[in-house]
This record gives sequence, structure tokens and C-alpha cells, in this order.
Amino acid sequence: YGLNVHEAICRGVPALVSGRAGVAELYPPELAEMLLPDPADADALAAKLLAWRDRFDGWKRRFNPFAVDLRQRTWTDMAREIVERTRDAAG
Repeated sequence: YGLNVHEAICRGVPALVSGRAGVAELYPPELAEMLLPDPADADALAAKLLAWRDRFDGWKRRFNPFAVDLRQRTWTDMAREIVERTRDAAG
């Protein structure tokens, strides 16, 4: 996945993303509200953006444990996960 969302979260920016984005699979259940099921739904996107803005400080606090987890992941960890998933998919 693109590292822009990963880096934003690590820098303290609570990220609202498509549920189809690669990084979405790392979002913990308590942050599922920040995943857009249908990014083409403009009304849902607007509502989520307003909620994000109105509760920004609360979202920052809620994202902090996730940010800590992401900052602890290394390139070696990511490479190992890719190899493991590729092996699993190959059977």
C-alpha cells in the first residue's frame, strides 16, 4: 500500500480512508468508523469529514496506539509479511 496514510498516522494525523485501501487491513476494529465502505458516496464522505473535523482531538487520541504500532514496524517486518503472504497464497 502507499505509505502516505501510514506516514500521516505516524505523524499524528487521524486518517480517513477507503475501506478498500491496502492500509485498511491494518486498521484496528476500534477505528473502523474511519474507513469508508463506499468512497464514491459523497454524502457519507462529507458526513465523515465533518465528524473527523469536529472531533479531531478525540480522533488523534484514539489513533495514538495505532500510530505507535505503525512506528514500530520496520522494513524488515514488512518484507517478511510480504514473503509470508506470497507463500501462503502459493500454497
